[in-house]
Amino acid sequence: EMKELCKSDDDEDQDIVAFDQQAQEDWHSDWVMELIRITKPGKAIIIEDVDTPVCDKSSEWGGVPTAWWKFAVDEYGWDVDPDSIEIVEAAWYPHRYNVFMRKNVKSRSN
Repeated sequence: EMKELCKSDDDEDQDIVAFDQQAQEDWHSDWVMELIRITKPGKAIIIEDVDTPVCDKSSEWGGVPTAWWKFAVDEYGWDVDPDSIEIVEAAWYPHRYNVFMRKNVKSRSN
């Protein structure tokens, strides 16, 4: 199980954990990019019940850390206002969080 690899001191196990976390981040970014694509300029985007990384004690299936969202705007080129990003710690399920962001009124490429 992945949680066991998180505790390992083996370099190969840690490489697997890092690869898995990168895959989580890429998947979340693809999901957000699709939400951005279908959202009108200036409108809200809300992502609910996001899990933390699999190596976090409370994580059940793996996700992304709360600090990742603002970093991801530039890393993945999201067309959202980074200052609009809000993390809401209260979600439907314990140990999850929600994310609010707003699509830019004008595209970043303009």
